[in-house]
Amino acid sequence: MQNMSNYAIILLRFAVFNLNRVNTAFFVVGGIDMIGEKYDEFIVYTENDNYSFVHINIGKTDFYELLFKYFFSEEKLLKYVENKENIHFTPTKRNYSKLFKNLKKFVDEENTVFDRDKFVLELKKFMNVDNINDESLLKFRKDKVGKIGEYIFSIILLEYFNMQCIIPKLTMITDPNMSVFGIDTIFFNKNKKMLLFGESKFYSKLNEGVTALKKSLISYEKQIEDEYYLVLSNTDNYKMPIIENNYIESVEECFTFKEFIEKENIKSLGIPLFIMHGGKFEMEEIIKEFNKIEKKSLFNLNTTYYCISLPILNKDKFKSEFLKYIYERIKEYEQFK
Repeated sequence: MQNMSNYAIILLRFAVFNLNRVNTAFFVVGGIDMIGEKYDEFIVYTENDNYSFVHINIGKTDFYELLFKYFFSEEKLLKYVENKENIHFTPTKRNYSKLFKNLKKFVDEENTVFDRDKFVLELKKFMNVDNINDESLLKFRKDKVGKIGEYIFSIILLEYFNMQCIIPKLTMITDPNMSVFGIDTIFFNKNKKMLLFGESKFYSKLNEGVTALKKSLISYEKQIEDEYYLVLSNTDNYKMPIIENNYIESVEECFTFKEFIEKENIKSLGIPLFIMHGGKFEMEEIIKEFNKIEKKSLFNLNTTYYCISLPILNKDKFKSEFLKYIYERIKEYEQFK
């Protein structure tokens, strides 16, 4: 847990925004010039292309509940899975059915990451488990945790960065116990006409997430090539309006991603990197960790890396609170059957 002096500084910065009713402020943290911007329920700290989204209620008793309500609101989830802009949620049976089916993808009954006794203790905090057998216990797989991070990452790219999702990876799941491999997110920057291939990590500590990102980036060109072959050029199996409206001729003709970028005369590429992490959330430390990532050019293109942090204080607490929240939402939507 971070020290009290730094926590007091964070609260003081929040007070600057709240009391002075400002949307943007400038800070110097550890000699690093940084911009703090109030955005929805967050203070977004920015230094060049490094970002940290700190929820205004971080550290308070309702922090996790408010965090989940924000990212898993009906409108945001529906906008993501339908991959459409300007969606406004209406309480219809069709919409509740779609929400129910997609929330179920975040939980399953295989390969629990908790041992049984510890898991039952967690469940007892929010439900009666006396008459529930082992087969009926809600369990939480490691890959499900990854899906949460990928989804939250996508919502940040959609909402804050105003990027367009080429294909929601959650919709590619055809079996509740399966994982979707490959690049975590594929997005499009309409203004720059830039393709973005994102990588998401969820770790107890920020430095562990950075280490994992560095490992993933070693083979990132190959991963993008594989993603082009398996997904982007596979328009017969996947609905991707952005590809169909901008690149359809090229993806149908080009065998490789390298050939594709040459034909389209693409000059730049975006690599968003996301870490949802527990532990400390000092801004200076976050910037220093992000600067350890080698941001090399891919495919000889101008490559922009967007490094994004979302502090969640405690990974285990996050997981148990998420189980509670999602399970309650699933039961709520079931009432509309």
